[in-house]
Amino acid sequence: MSETVEATGETSAPSFPFVLHEVVRFSDCDPLGHANNASYSTYIEQARRGILGVAFDECILARVEINFRSSLEAGEALVVESRCASVGTASFVLEHRIVAEGRLVAEATTTVVSYDYEGARSTPIPEASSSTTSPGSIHRFSSSPQPPPTVPTARNSPGTTGSP
Repeated sequence: MSETVEATGETSAPSFPFVLHEVVRFSDCDPLGHANNASYSTYIEQARRGILGVAFDECILARVEINFRSSLEAGEALVVESRCASVGTASFVLEHRIVAEGRLVAEATTTVVSYDYEGARSTPIPEASSSTTSPGSIHRFSSSPQPPPTVPTARNSPGTTGSP
């Protein structure tokens, strides 16, 4: 049922450029000591936060799909490997793998949407800048980087005073 993956150095898959190290906490587990399924979502959320930095607050999670491959137990070290699979006009898709002790524990796909909380609507992803904290910089975590779409918005159009 569980798949063994080659674990060398920091990550077992060079095509997953973002790596987050975690440990299964006691509070993540059920009475039998297995990590609860909701904990997997938390590990993936921590990876998204690490990828997006402060831009995390300008995005919402629209979809998450997790395929569980093996169980995790309290105290076990794990690695969340992430990459950007695609970038659209207002959303992007991240792929994640959770690996522990050389075995594939879970695979997940998340869809993240650039969001305007005041207007309660999705917004085009801002153009990537030299800053690594804008949603538009997500392409740097792609296994085959592509520039994000250039879409003028109130936030990045010349002559506007939109909030950052």
